[in-house]
Amino acid sequence: MAVGALEPQFYAQLLEGLGLTNEELPHQMSRESWPSMKEKFEQIFSSKTQAEWCEVFDGTDACVTPVLTMDEAPNHPHNKSRDSFLTNQDGGMQPCPAPLLSRTPGIGGVGPLPRNGQHTKEVMTETGFSEDEIKKLVECGAVDLGQVKSAL
Repeated sequence: MAVGALEPQFYAQLLEGLGLTNEELPHQMSRESWPSMKEKFEQIFSSKTQAEWCEVFDGTDACVTPVLTMDEAPNHPHNKSRDSFLTNQDGGMQPCPAPLLSRTPGIGGVGPLPRNGQHTKEVMTETGFSEDEIKKLVECGAVDLGQVKSAL
């Protein structure tokens, strides 16, 4: 679970959902106490499944959300209700452009996602790297151009 309850009103709802009170914990902004508070929260969060915690915090302003994989994220009710993902031409899911602006809405690309390193050489050349510099960076392993490597 991801927790972002920084403001007092959200933190109060977090504690309520966890079954805690302010009196049971040090002051929220006491940095010295954060390690022990983290331990306490970790202990409590490990007592239930992600689905159970989603039920506890769903519909609250506690700023607690599930951490989802890329396979799970497109099917989460929040993302589905906002059409946050699109299907590309390869049949894979990818996030839609964000933020969504009314006058200049982004248009999601439905083409295949680029391979890691696919445009690296092009971008490096455009930003002033010489062929020799790029070659040296590739040879030392600092840069990956995404080229298919032989397994032989």
